Amino acid sequence: MSEMKVKDGSTRYCEELKKEAVRRYLSEKISIEGLHGIYGATSNCIRGWIHRYKDEVLAEYFNNDLSLTRMKEGTNKSLEKENERLKEELKLLRIQSEGYKYTLELASQEYGEDLLKKP
Repeated sequence: MSEMKVKDGSTRYCEELKKEAVRRYLSEKISIEGLHGIYGATSNCIRGWIHRYKDEVLAEYFNNDLSLTRMKEGTNKSLEKENERLKEELKLLRIQSEGYKYTLELASQEYGEDLLKKP
């Protein structure tokens, strides 16, 4: 751990360790008391870290997340292709459904009984 004891007996933590604790608080949902157990810092100290670094950590996370969502061209094209395939499949299933309905209507007329009604 990156900590340092100073003359007055208090412990100083490096900035990266503080940010790591905030990341874990936000992403892993570790409680402040849980972080106290892991890092040994007081709960008030950890609350201060969260207050100080929360926006920065979130900005880092969303910048990384945005870069991940900017998918490679090949991945994007494959998703578009899959989307088109699914649209065609849906169109065929709708046509099939209409065919079944028409068949049931014809059978209902021939046998004089409503086969489309729900029981």
